[in-house]
Amino acid sequence: MQSETDHEGAPQVVARQVKEKFGSLRFHAIQASERQRAMIRLARVLSLRICEGCGAPGTPRETGRHATLCDAHADARNRG
Repeated sequence: MQSETDHEGAPQVVARQVKEKFGSLRFHAIQASERQRAMIRLARVLSLRICEGCGAPGTPRETGRHATLCDAHADARNRG
């Protein structure tokens, strides 16, 4: 997104809120172009497919709280 600002004249994205909700990334911004908003939407979709522990492929799970985890990290969380 910063490259869009630096090289394409898009507005500077300002994060209003960044959080996790139901195992996915939530990034609320002001002053984003449509292309930058598409990048934010893509990041949210990918956050539901990437383990938050190691970056391997993962799936949303509920292990005491909602999280996107690979099998190994889900097993570790269930054990301990």
